[in-house]
Amino acid sequence: MSEIISADCHLDFWYLPGDLFVSEAPASWKERMPRVENTDSGRAWVHKGKIIRYVGDVGLGRENVRFDRVTMSVRLRRKARTGLYSDAASGVFRPASPEHRIKDQERDGVGAEVIYGILGLSRRVQDGEAMGVVFRIYNDFVMQFRKFNPDRFAPLACLPNHDPKAGAEELRRIAKLGLTGAELIASDSVRPIWDRDWDVVWEAADETGIPISFHNQGQDVRTVNPSDSHYDDNVKVRNAVRQAVSRFGSAQFLASIIYSGAFDRYPGFRFVLGESSIGWIPFFLQRMDYEYEEEESFHLRLRLKPSDYFRINGFVTFERDAVGARLMDLLGEDNVMWGSDYPHPDGTWPDSMHFLEQELGGLSERVRRKVTHDNAAKLYGLK
Repeated sequence: MSEIISADCHLDFWYLPGDLFVSEAPASWKERMPRVENTDSGRAWVHKGKIIRYVGDVGLGRENVRFDRVTMSVRLRRKARTGLYSDAASGVFRPASPEHRIKDQERDGVGAEVIYGILGLSRRVQDGEAMGVVFRIYNDFVMQFRKFNPDRFAPLACLPNHDPKAGAEELRRIAKLGLTGAELIASDSVRPIWDRDWDVVWEAADETGIPISFHNQGQDVRTVNPSDSHYDDNVKVRNAVRQAVSRFGSAQFLASIIYSGAFDRYPGFRFVLGESSIGWIPFFLQRMDYEYEEEESFHLRLRLKPSDYFRINGFVTFERDAVGARLMDLLGEDNVMWGSDYPHPDGTWPDSMHFLEQELGGLSERVRRKVTHDNAAKLYGLK
């Protein structure tokens, strides 16, 4: 049995085999698949002639950043010292290999992990039908991790978000494959997740017992005008602001799925707010309750208070949140899961044990074990 489970890790598309989607797609879809090509600026993932990400990209938000051109930070230096980026530059993509991932997790003191998938690809491809094919191929690919060691790997299936019926069909398919979790990219889905059209997916989640994650996708902030007289300074400020507010992007997902009434219709449907931090949630649930009780213009005839649905049906993952750790009694110790965010730059890998001791050291051993092991093990079928 693993002592520590990371409930939020990643396998980004720029670490995948460059011909994966073209080689596995039906003949009629091959031209619409993203692929790796040699470009004037290096090997890159390309879609319809446009570079969408460099191979082995460092993974700084939505930007394309080659390792040899990145401005190093404390976080990046910690990861660079492990050889993660230099290995990728030489063609060794550790996050895409079960063997390498196990070594990287052991380096971090982690015994099992939940693996989020190709979150940012649909925004770049902007072809919902093609992404449905891409997601199916990806879901088959990540089964190798589940088969390699089901006690240590819980990869999440990516659900099509351009068509709720396609999403429900894929959810039932991956449940039969043996995957134990799924993710739906809510930020650019064809309809907001409060829309009743998504009921077919929530129904499938209820039937299969597969929890659905809504991973945080950040929050847009105003852009910088290239003609600004203080352009360089403004870019730095904007990037800092975007990073600071990024975790609050999940607030809309939380309100949307609860106010939608989905849990009254499908009480077995469970959801996860991925990489969302936790300190803001008690206040936000309180505000949802206040507004629901006092604002008659949107009485939705829910069976319970909004906050009750989170405690019954909801989970959330975080990396670092010392404030949130002090609010665990308000959050619910059964609803919170820690994750390292491997291999992303803003995660705690490879120094997670240091941060866990620093930020969760004040919790009782019982609560700490729930947050770092038991809750994720129970939800995803890990040991």
